[in-house]
Amino acid sequence: MASPLIRKLECFHPLSEADKRVLDAASTDIRTFGPREDIIVEGDKPSHVHLMIEG
Repeated sequence: MASPLIRKLECFHPLSEADKRVLDAASTDIRTFGPREDIIVEGDKPSHVHLMIEG
């Protein structure tokens, strides 16, 4: 089953199998945050991108 990211992107443009593998590999570190828990704090210099899957 395709990830939510892949399903969303394919609404706009078809993805190759290679594209899907790269996107799956890039979104493997899944973390869960509670309500009102900061993902990043104002003033921080992020070193990576945060992808919200749901919520």
